Amino acid sequence: MRRNVIYSFWICIVFFCNSAFADCINEQNADAPLPAVQGGHVWAKSCGDQDQGGGTVSLRVSGNRLNEVNLNTRYEPDAYALTLDTNIFFGKNKIQGIGVGTGSGRDATGMHYWMIDGTGKAIDLGETPQLKRNAFMAGTYSALVTSSNSPYQSILYFYQIKEGKLTQTKAVGFDSGSNGNIASLLTVLPGDRYKVVSKRRLTKLEYTSCQNGKSACW
Repeated sequence: MRRNVIYSFWICIVFFCNSAFADCINEQNADAPLPAVQGGHVWAKSCGDQDQGGGTVSLRVSGNRLNEVNLNTRYEPDAYALTLDTNIFFGKNKIQGIGVGTGSGRDATGMHYWMIDGTGKAIDLGETPQLKRNAFMAGTYSALVTSSNSPYQSILYFYQIKEGKLTQTKAVGFDSGSNGNIASLLTVLPGDRYKVVSKRRLTKLEYTSCQNGKSACW
């Protein structure tokens, strides 16, 4: 009888532990095809922390010529929504990129990016605001974010891949105050500081086009 009680006790302990590890708080799921990978697809699942202080996103990537790849990253708290970006491509050969939302940044548009190289290896490019490929500068990607740095209402950041990471190269600050529509070319300095290189007064059309990353305005 005592032996049965002991066995029952250990079964309960094991069941409890497994259930605890299996729990996924505020679970969200998403998936998307990978256009540049034959038969490629990515599945993502986000699970919140017990203390609601953020959570983890786990990704599984597969394709006809790929060994299955498993990736993960952290996300920020506060109304997180799981998003995927598989329509971004890196390098001259348009290597498949994968971005997953992290909810970080002033606009909560932070994305963690990887690219899948020709061998099927996932290269971690780091975290930036959500990017789009620049239309007029090869190998460059841009992200427009609202700014708390006066006098700019928004700043367009430019990134390139350097030493295997997405790295800020320059930025353009936009100020549509009493002096008109002004675009300032900025050099990015350590500590979220900037140095003004040049300024230009733009028409409304030029201002909007430059903000949207469709033309150079400096």
